[in-house]
Amino acid sequence: MRELLSQRDYINIAAHINNASDAEHLLDFILPLLHNESRSNGELKENRRARRLLLKVASTMPVIPRSLFIKGVTMKVGPDYISRGGFGLVVKGELGGALVALKFLYKNVRHNSIVSCL
Repeated sequence: MRELLSQRDYINIAAHINNASDAEHLLDFILPLLHNESRSNGELKENRRARRLLLKVASTMPVIPRSLFIKGVTMKVGPDYISRGGFGLVVKGELGGALVALKFLYKNVRHNSIVSCL
């Protein structure tokens, strides 16, 4: 990954991803690297580049990385709505006894159809 991010045209890799599965795997690979970021100048530059690549891939292919999905969340019957926005609905849920907010993303903004929950 370090070698890829050090190349001048690293961002162009997004144009070569042909399917959602490859995009999902790449995003799932990049996300943990960003969670373990360090504070040295060289690594901060790599982290900025990794974030830029992540956003480019995510905007090119309609995928949500599996690592962003959380299992074990429960909701009351009939969701308790908190808010509604341009990308989805936010409802109350519970995870391990703690109150959490769940975002149900619209499949596409034009049709406002729900696709998944984060």
